[in-house]
Amino acid sequence: MKNLYFLFIGLLIFSCGSGETNSSNNAPPAAAGAGDFEGFEITAIDGSSLSSATKKDPGGATLEEGNVMNDQKEGAWVTYFTANRDKGKIKSLTNFHKGIKNGIELTFAKNGTIETKTTYANGQKHGAFGKYKSSRKLEESNFNNGQLHGVYKTFYQTGKLQQEANYKNGKKHGKSTYYNQEEEITMEYEYKNGEQVSGGKVDPPRPTKPAEDKK
Repeated sequence: MKNLYFLFIGLLIFSCGSGETNSSNNAPPAAAGAGDFEGFEITAIDGSSLSSATKKDPGGATLEEGNVMNDQKEGAWVTYFTANRDKGKIKSLTNFHKGIKNGIELTFAKNGTIETKTTYANGQKHGAFGKYKSSRKLEESNFNNGQLHGVYKTFYQTGKLQQEANYKNGKKHGKSTYYNQEEEITMEYEYKNGEQVSGGKVDPPRPTKPAEDKK
């Protein structure tokens, strides 16, 4: 998880770092944004087709920042928490191309750990998705053009598997299995195009591994 965070920070610096030149005496003055960028300060970046955009609260704390090209978000954008004690902490990191989400988006808890990792293509969820709490994985799945597609899993806070289901084009399709904390199967269903065709409660729960393997 930490490697992912620093990798994305690197992307952010690469995408937005040229804006640092704006602090020089020769930097062009900031202009007030309009339309989708109302409330932002827009500053041209010398030698680039990009402009930097920054939105601040009345006290001067940065709320959101990133680069703009042709009046559209381009590259990595950052939002920050607004509560006084959390100001300056990153809330989200999102990649854009021509104003549309493309690539990885990360959201963060106030303690700095990743809460969600979402992959986008052309503004839709497309690819791997993960949900976390205190760096522990709670959910993992895959999307295809905005719809769940493939294996969907949820986990107990202990890290043990809680649910495993198969999706096809946004609908359950195939086996769907639920587990207790002892890693035993408690419910098992079979779906076809979103409709349950068989299955039910497993009583008593069925072990998934030999008793001697349990720890």
